[in-house]
Amino acid sequence: MNSLIETEKDPGFLIDIEYSKRQGYFTMPFNHYHSYYELYYLLNGVRNYFIKDKVYSVTSGDLVLINKYEIHKTSDSTVPHHERLLIYFREEFLYAGSNEEMDYLLHCFRINKPVIRLQPPEQAIVKDLIHKMHKEQYMKKTGYMSYLRALLTELLILANRLLETRDQVLPDANADKTIHKRISKIVQYINSNYSDSLSLSSVANSFYISPYYLSRLFKEVTGFNFTEYLNLVRIREAQNLIQGSDMKIIDVAQAVGFENVAHFGRVFKHITSLSPTSYRKKHRE
Repeated sequence: MNSLIETEKDPGFLIDIEYSKRQGYFTMPFNHYHSYYELYYLLNGVRNYFIKDKVYSVTSGDLVLINKYEIHKTSDSTVPHHERLLIYFREEFLYAGSNEEMDYLLHCFRINKPVIRLQPPEQAIVKDLIHKMHKEQYMKKTGYMSYLRALLTELLILANRLLETRDQVLPDANADKTIHKRISKIVQYINSNYSDSLSLSSVANSFYISPYYLSRLFKEVTGFNFTEYLNLVRIREAQNLIQGSDMKIIDVAQAVGFENVAHFGRVFKHITSLSPTSYRKKHRE
């Protein structure tokens, strides 16, 4: 199997800020999602970013918002070298005063505008906020967690206000190419019909292209293999059912499109590192 995982941090994790500078070309070695929110700020470079069902061209100064459980992956563009700052956080970290306040702070992750193209003055503000957060996490001075919370709140309010003035979602990378639009429709089809008996051949037939052609282009455009992407969507939905219901594991497997419960168990463990039963026990504890 290819690397295809749910990435998770320590159980006690609430917020983490990471800085990375990479030389040469780099593509994430695995396809993933996670149960916490992600803010990605590109300091330098150009990246292709697959998010949910589209590929975005992300350039220096762009702010990317990844909702929890949203499938995503960054990959090479034609430009080598890149530098970025990342913020991971759980909603529990915010301690908002009311449900309405919490909904507002997290609204920017839910409106299908995952990339904000910042103007130079906005870039300076965002860069300063994230650099302050990174420094606070490193220095750990008295009250640093409270200061991190205040800085994150300010950043989320800014993101929401900026999105109020942005009328359109950033176009897909290579959006002028018909094949990119076609693959985007196929990804949307998988996201909507994952519970059906889908295969590379059946989806290729539905879109009147050859399985070989679909396999090659799907990987080229999204960075995912067809089967691993389908499995990731199915397991993500299975996790929701296992956590949020008392359905039997065999019924969960069938509900998300697996005909064989043993195969479901193997794929589930490969992605989450736990068996379905252990996953349910862990989250209920």
